[in-house]
Amino acid sequence: MKKIFSVAKWEYLEKVKTKAFLIFMILFPVIIVGMAFIPALLNSDEESETKAFGFLECNISIYAEFVESLANYKTTNNQPSYIFRKFDSIDGECERNKSTADNFVFQQKIDGYVLIKQVSADSVLIEFRGENVSNIKDINRFEKKLNEILAERKITAAGLSPELVESFKKKFEIRAVKISKSGEEKETSFMETFWSSYIFILLLMMMIIFTGGMLVRSVVEEKSNRIIEVLVSSCTANQLMAGKIIGLSALGLTQVVVWGLLGIALSGPIGASFINFENLILIFIYFALGYVFYAAIFVAIGSLASTEQEAQQYTSYISLILVIPIMLSIQIMNEPNSNLVRILSYIPFTTAPIMTMKIHIVQPSLVEFILTIGIMILGIVIVIFIAGKIFRVAILSYGKAPKLKEIFHWIASK
Repeated sequence: MKKIFSVAKWEYLEKVKTKAFLIFMILFPVIIVGMAFIPALLNSDEESETKAFGFLECNISIYAEFVESLANYKTTNNQPSYIFRKFDSIDGECERNKSTADNFVFQQKIDGYVLIKQVSADSVLIEFRGENVSNIKDINRFEKKLNEILAERKITAAGLSPELVESFKKKFEIRAVKISKSGEEKETSFMETFWSSYIFILLLMMMIIFTGGMLVRSVVEEKSNRIIEVLVSSCTANQLMAGKIIGLSALGLTQVVVWGLLGIALSGPIGASFINFENLILIFIYFALGYVFYAAIFVAIGSLASTEQEAQQYTSYISLILVIPIMLSIQIMNEPNSNLVRILSYIPFTTAPIMTMKIHIVQPSLVEFILTIGIMILGIVIVIFIAGKIFRVAILSYGKAPKLKEIFHWIASK
């Protein structure tokens, strides 16, 4: 046991000091937070400059109301967000005026223009025309205001009070209250449930891929440098394998703790409000079991590979399996008790992430907890047994990668 922990300590200290680990540990949460908040900041309601647009109306008079409805939008220096150039609208000359407005766009005098045309008594054509039509925020604002004006006109024409109609349109939100057999009630939301589930399986996936990749590269590097022969001369292959798994597990746990602290520091109480830390013990159990399961697989893969290219090829196959729960996250949230989710819950490769997500959505039965944890433990025992068989032979094998028949022979041997 002493030798196992000596290997684990050496593995941990060697990896925790590397530049790649330190950079990834700090940079990854910063990138994730940036991906979440930077687009929102760039797409904020306030603009820094006033934008110039055109307005062409055909067989309808709505310009004055439209411009007035947008007056509340201001830039950061309290100037109007929009100024409009009205193109003269003469009956029968809509197409000619449209060509004039198009030329203003081509000459970059305006960023685009709104065309509104009364086609019939009950039909109105509305277009936004410009060289760049991807400014969704502006287009959505124009669409909303035009629809409000047109709707108010119809209400007034029907002899109804706009205030009365507005009261009919009042929305009542549904409160989502999670109940349990113990009588507990808790108000929750889609975002809280989603992030509470998603953040943990994302962490598990990243931890497995990154530290698992480091484990594979470590074995490949030691094989190529013949360091593995020196290590095996001072301890058994199984002790070396166990030490590597424990050392990399501690490294992964360090990474998760740092990510958690950085996440809380960067997002503050707002970020914490989206994450539900209930059932943390169960989550940790599945988290740990899932990691050890995949760590044993990566040890076996690392011992089989002779080059970095081979190792990357093998690990990419495992990574594809880890992506499955993320791809199915919305499906799991909508139907946590579906047959597909149930089946994946009992497959060791997907048990940990599926159950981690499912715990936050519905309360699985005690039988389901016992079965899934039992399956994970059994899966770990089998994988470690197989990995140990492969590791003992493969770590001292050099040159050509072994064929599948040889691997089965190693597993079957005593």
